[in-house]
Amino acid sequence: MSDIDVKAGVKNTLIRLGIINNSSITENELSQALKAFQQERGLTVNGDINDVTLAALEEARWKLGDRVLQYVPQKLLRGDDVATLQSRLVEMGFNLGRVDGIFGARTESAVIEFQKSTGAKADGICGPATVIALMRLTKVVSGGAPTALRENADRIVKGP
Repeated sequence: MSDIDVKAGVKNTLIRLGIINNSSITENELSQALKAFQQERGLTVNGDINDVTLAALEEARWKLGDRVLQYVPQKLLRGDDVATLQSRLVEMGFNLGRVDGIFGARTESAVIEFQKSTGAKADGICGPATVIALMRLTKVVSGGAPTALRENADRIVKGP
């Protein structure tokens, strides 16, 4: 891929992320936008298009529902969409460990448990039906940290 193609891809991703408004920017403005992105992601802030920044941009470009998410041990999916999925599952009390944006075995197990709880096909694949169910239930299930919700539920069941 040429430098021009890489820059165009970087600009498109930065537009999608809301960091820049349009692709008609100067080299200096692109560098400043990259610095803002790098700082936001905890990367080395230098404004350069390097492999680490490109990988972070690739992960950042995905929003939940953009692609089907599933566990493939040889090629783990990474991205903001996975982190959003993980966060929503944790908010609803499903245990998958730490939210890290990587679709691994624990995330797959949490998706299966979520799917079972909604009566959906429990295959561990987060496709359109699972995303729709997540969106619907996320609006219903809210009101605090999952551990606090579980403690309150335990207190109600056991009594004071």
